[in-house]
Amino acid sequence: MQRHVTRAADAQSPDSMEPSARTCAYDELNARYRGVLLTFFLRRTGSYSEAEDLVQDVFVRLLDATPDGDPPGGHSFIFTVASNLLKDRHRRDAVRSRYRASAEHIESARSDPLTPERIVISKYEVERASAALNEVGERSKEIFILYRFEGMSQRDIASRFGISVSAVEKHVARVLVHLNKRLNS
Repeated sequence: MQRHVTRAADAQSPDSMEPSARTCAYDELNARYRGVLLTFFLRRTGSYSEAEDLVQDVFVRLLDATPDGDPPGGHSFIFTVASNLLKDRHRRDAVRSRYRASAEHIESARSDPLTPERIVISKYEVERASAALNEVGERSKEIFILYRFEGMSQRDIASRFGISVSAVEKHVARVLVHLNKRLNS
């Protein structure tokens, strides 16, 4: 994978280095720092393969930062890069963990899938509610439907029927009491 990086301060970017020069710089980094970095990462991650990946990431960053692969601050610079890689990985893992938790929460909050049994039960309950609603007076039924199903305000219903808002409230309450008695008996 080739990276194209433009640096004003560097006369020669790592990508423009001769492949053999980059390979030599890598070999030198590998010989000098691989063992200590591998131990550093292994103690913190507990995973050999993850530690190997992190060592390679450190080398890539060092070679990108310095054309010859010679870190400007020696060990301290290398371990600063290594520590920053660990912090980045922990942040990334935390974000992924929060995402997974929220995705699981959303998944568990979803309703049950429609089954033939649920469809039949729902149809039966709608029929019961409709029958109970038909037992109330026509005016109360109309007011209730406008308020609860059509979302019309009580004030608009009152002006439409030429009654007070209080009367609309009483009609709605009367229908609710009746439905509650009939559906919960």
